[in-house]
Amino acid sequence: MKKQALLAVLVVGVLFFSLFGKLVFQEGNPVPVVIGLIQLANGNGVAQIDKKPEKYIVAANDYMTFIEHKEKNGWAFHQQIGETFIFKKDDQERVFSSHMFTENYTVMMLNNK
Repeated sequence: MKKQALLAVLVVGVLFFSLFGKLVFQEGNPVPVVIGLIQLANGNGVAQIDKKPEKYIVAANDYMTFIEHKEKNGWAFHQQIGETFIFKKDDQERVFSSHMFTENYTVMMLNNK
């Protein structure tokens, strides 16, 4: 009986990762992404999902919430060029690019210079 249960769990696990593996691991470690999605579900408009490189997750195409979040942290929105957002603070500049995580969520990532 234990062997059958273990085999069933193994088969389900292999099927899950063969079907959803790319989605689950597209941003690397899935644990911070899941925590970020929980934060969004609990009313946070922006959730940081990685520090190096700096990444945030927001509701799909909710760029204004991300811009307001960066402005609260002292960064002035400078301009948007396509899917790229430029922020300035004193003599520093930060450039974030966006890409769809799923149809419901967008990831904002700091571009390395």
